[in-house]
Amino acid sequence: AGKEWSGEFILSTKDIHLFCRIVPTVFDDGRKGVSVILEDITERKVSEAALFASEKRFQSLVEMLPQSIWECDDRGNVTFVNNQTYAMYGYDYEDVEKGMTIWQTIHPDDRERVLGDFIRASREEPREFSEFHEFMSIRKDGSTFPLITYHVPIVHENKITGMRGIGIDISERKRAEEAL
Repeated sequence: AGKEWSGEFILSTKDIHLFCRIVPTVFDDGRKGVSVILEDITERKVSEAALFASEKRFQSLVEMLPQSIWECDDRGNVTFVNNQTYAMYGYDYEDVEKGMTIWQTIHPDDRERVLGDFIRASREEPREFSEFHEFMSIRKDGSTFPLITYHVPIVHENKITGMRGIGIDISERKRAEEAL
């Protein structure tokens, strides 16, 4: 008995993507042969290519920005950071992979306030979520710096499931304000 085969191919003259499945078949009259099933998957392939291009554009923008870009889940567990975030805080990929929270990056003097705002907002409508916070941030080595973070909730089925945001080191601005 033969084996089933399946695969994708492109009709290059028409730029059509097809999925083909060839199945050994015994017909009603006893003859043996194959059944060939073709499915036009062009629309899916075009959508996949557009999604891939969009993801690449987003990734390159995120990595070229001089600010910290981050995401966390609804408990504050870090789920994504860009390279600038690693540079700003002194953490590395392994630290994030082992599991860390955004609360680790907020100075203890400000942590309760920011955490309280997050908890209150997570119980409200997504539009009630505070758009920014200013606080002292803390690096892996324990040094601190003033930060303002602009963020939006990540919403799924009208429930806040996390946050994504941009963190900006405002040390220079604070020094200028103090000098006035």
